[in-house]
Amino acid sequence: MCYRRSVMQAFLHLPQFMHWIKRHGNDPYPCRYANGPPSKNIKISPNCPACRMKRLIGIYWDRENTQNEVPRNAVRQFDQSLLNANNPVFPLSVNRQEDAGDFYRFLRDVFSSASIAQAWRNESDALFGMELRIQDVCGCGRLTLRPDPRFGLILPVGGKKDSIKKAIEKLFSPGTLDKRCESCATTVEHSSKALIESAPEILILQLIIYHSDGSKKRTDIHFDQWLDLKRFQRDQDENLQYKLSSVISHAGASVKSGHYISHVSGPQGFFVISDQDIRKSTLSAFTAPKQRHPGYRSTFDPYLLTYTRTES
Repeated sequence: MCYRRSVMQAFLHLPQFMHWIKRHGNDPYPCRYANGPPSKNIKISPNCPACRMKRLIGIYWDRENTQNEVPRNAVRQFDQSLLNANNPVFPLSVNRQEDAGDFYRFLRDVFSSASIAQAWRNESDALFGMELRIQDVCGCGRLTLRPDPRFGLILPVGGKKDSIKKAIEKLFSPGTLDKRCESCATTVEHSSKALIESAPEILILQLIIYHSDGSKKRTDIHFDQWLDLKRFQRDQDENLQYKLSSVISHAGASVKSGHYISHVSGPQGFFVISDQDIRKSTLSAFTAPKQRHPGYRSTFDPYLLTYTRTES
């Protein structure tokens, strides 16, 4: 279950997400799984992952709670609600480890569809949705723009001197492709460039740390606590800066085997978490290209980085 727990920790350290999910089930965001209208006596729909996450957030961040861990029944109830909301795109199983990146997307979709209100989905898109605008220019001079909606950025990485900045620059660097132009009615070379049309409040970076056959690459991926994407957007007058919130890392031969841990930033500092084992950490360890947990000899490769948008 480590792939689930690491992703859950990432969600539990996102203030924007937690403020949003706490409004679920209240007017004007009725719960999809509720049997009737909102009631003061019925605060949780048992089969609803968003309702269960609301309860987890309350327990996790309760200052009056002196326990060292969240009660297991609350976690089990959340797991059961996910099974009830299961879908063929990501069939959950209790018997095998899945990819943490796929589970991250699954949770986003489950939370987004937890209310029948369109405004709820719109707010989910504002939190997690990213839209790029692909600019194609034909040799004849014809310019076309096409939307490219995404959930975060998927970044191919490799080598021991690669970095998040280099990977992002490569993603947004101009390229060429041969395609048919409707203006000159021939197949000619087009120059192509992607720019950010709309940016999310919560940015997920998934690093491709594995080969096409599923085996892991040997990498040391460098990244910083701050990430500035201003020069990659269409509106160059708007600030677009993000701050690192969590790092989900993996040790093992394949992303569907081995072990996941999470490194998180919160109001009390930095912590590295492996299932129920939580240790105090530092900024340098939080942003290290090789992540570590005191309970393991092996190092962990950063795989999913979550950044939150800042005002400046």
